Amino acid sequence: MVGIFFAAHLTSCGTLLVKWKGIDPTFKIKTMKKLLLLFTVSCISLIIQAQTQGLPYIGTPTIIPQSPTPNDVVKIVTHVYTPNQGIAIDPPTFSVTQNPKEINIRGCYWQGMLTAIQDYVDTFVVGQLQSGTYTIKHKAFLSSTQQHCSKIDSNMVVTTFTVATLTGLKKEHIEEAAGVFPNPAKDMLCISGSRKYTAAAIYSADGRMIRAIELNKARTVGVSDLQPGIYFIRLATEDKTVAYKFIKE
Repeated sequence: MVGIFFAAHLTSCGTLLVKWKGIDPTFKIKTMKKLLLLFTVSCISLIIQAQTQGLPYIGTPTIIPQSPTPNDVVKIVTHVYTPNQGIAIDPPTFSVTQNPKEINIRGCYWQGMLTAIQDYVDTFVVGQLQSGTYTIKHKAFLSSTQQHCSKIDSNMVVTTFTVATLTGLKKEHIEEAAGVFPNPAKDMLCISGSRKYTAAAIYSADGRMIRAIELNKARTVGVSDLQPGIYFIRLATEDKTVAYKFIKE
């Protein structure tokens, strides 16, 4: 709206300048000063209206990790912006339902008085989730007072993310300990400890087996051909299997 106002006035001013050729320069200067003053007052009025009536802007949430599995602790990072510097009246909270699979986030923010955009960043530790596609419904309210949430405006952003099924690893325990190193790995993944593993298999973050490897006496696995991302390596002995998560740089 402000941009349209700017464009309209600039166009009008340009037209006037073209038509005013031959008019007394002093008259033109005085007239342009009046137009500039009117233009400035109008813009200030529009900005005040936008700040008074503006909704909280909600940024797209960040999911950590980017491709979560049922074994991951899921975190959601949110951004809410208000036109003035205020405070979060009701600390943002979240709730999770499985039927339907939804994560609802709510927060209320005082509109503030000082003219400066306020950025509220919150991290929600959702925890481990069942596999499936989840819908995040993030709603923010703008309050006219700071004592309690007196709602005058609201905004909501809806987005989705998927928790992948570890089909090839669903019966395995995913170890977070340093069973493999370096982690992240670039070219080679080394297996720590003295346990004798006979075979290994590498899985993608969504549980698809990428390749199987016979280890024999080897304690290293080449990963240079893998694309950067999150992977799992399952190691097998004669009577036990264990899986480790690693990151490919």
